[in-house]
Amino acid sequence: MRKLIYFTLNNNVNYIKLAKLCIDSLYINGYDQDILFITNLKNEILEALKFKSPVHFLEVDKSNLLYSSGNKLRIFEWEQCKLYSHILFCDLDILWTNSPDEMFASIEAGKICFSTDKRGRMDQLYHGGKGLFDKNEIKEIKKCKLTGVNGGLFGFKPNLLFHFKAMYDFLIKNAHRLGPCLEQPCLNVYCYRNKILSRSLTPLVSQSGNKKGAEYFRDKGFSAIHFQGGPGNFRNKYQKMSKFTKEMRSE
Repeated sequence: MRKLIYFTLNNNVNYIKLAKLCIDSLYINGYDQDILFITNLKNEILEALKFKSPVHFLEVDKSNLLYSSGNKLRIFEWEQCKLYSHILFCDLDILWTNSPDEMFASIEAGKICFSTDKRGRMDQLYHGGKGLFDKNEIKEIKKCKLTGVNGGLFGFKPNLLFHFKAMYDFLIKNAHRLGPCLEQPCLNVYCYRNKILSRSLTPLVSQSGNKKGAEYFRDKGFSAIHFQGGPGNFRNKYQKMSKFTKEMRSE
């Protein structure tokens, strides 16, 4: 069966430039499987980007920042998901430095697979929102010294799609408790609570794109580099990703 990588792009046409950098890096590293956009900018994407592999669209209405951030959870609405054996979600502020094949192979059955985010313990604001974990969960997280996981890139198999409907409902219900990372605490709390969280992508994803140049990542074994910076921070991300891309191509 085929594999799928999907993206979200809502309202901000500037992010099409990030999409081009991200998808070009996929193609350079041999990706020939399918692509899906969850978006309200289908025509703009088709006009700006050239695709070498099949591209699909799940069209959504224009929405505010919260609902846009939650679009990655709406993958359950796309009926063709059952045609794929493995699925990856990828933020647009990510560059691929190797084939996604190893990442697909790291997706565990019965788990939603992430990479560890070193910005703090799982119960803290970036990952646990404003009090989303209960007291017993916080006690266990502190005891086990669990850091949060990053919602910018994750993988799963289609038989877990029902969890995404539940996570989307959880996000809408708790919108006032999510904090600055919007949907990321929802992913952390729900997946931890339902025992479906895996960190199997950690060795393959670097969260240090903003701190290191291309030379640092040579031969480090990462498949993808994440340029974090918060929602809406287009200019900073584009400048750093463009510079990184030029450095990689010149090596």
